Amino acid sequence: CQPYMEIAGPTFFKSLSPKQFMLIGSVKYNSSGTTTKGSAEAGRKIIIYEVNDYSKANPTRIQRYMKTIHHEFAHIADQTKEVPKEWERITPDYAERWDAYSDAEALELGFITNYAMSMPSEDFAEMVGMMLSNSREGWDEILAGISNTQAVEKIKEKEEMVVAYYRDRWGVDIYALWIACEEALYNLVNN
Repeated sequence: CQPYMEIAGPTFFKSLSPKQFMLIGSVKYNSSGTTTKGSAEAGRKIIIYEVNDYSKANPTRIQRYMKTIHHEFAHIADQTKEVPKEWERITPDYAERWDAYSDAEALELGFITNYAMSMPSEDFAEMVGMMLSNSREGWDEILAGISNTQAVEKIKEKEEMVVAYYRDRWGVDIYALWIACEEALYNLVNN
């Protein structure tokens, strides 16, 4: 929460901060065969699953936890001040069976993850989660790995819309928040 407090300020953080974090030790399995990493309930509670597997020595897992928290926090922001409808026109081909695609296939279609393909609100939350849980270098590597130049442009357009949304609706510099989150994750893993 420190990066949000430092960059976005206490008013932003306190107005959107869930009042409860629930940590569940095991995986949450869905009937489709997928798993749920986390969820937000009416902006009041964030639930994180698989915490029994937490290890400070595993930065990939910590990064995944942080992505989930950023993702769920983005849902709370969107539920409070809606993301512009123009978001849906960037990649309008959402898929009911998003889990039939790999993350690599989703990237080639202009979605940052396969779960982003499920619906516009998840697409937005996945973009925010992936941005804030990766280093800028890691983000650039993700984009460099996409062979479809139109898909890269769609993801860049989404990035620009995320930046504009946080700036215009919340007065928050998402790039400054991104740097602060990267530093916080680095410090957590390396100290």
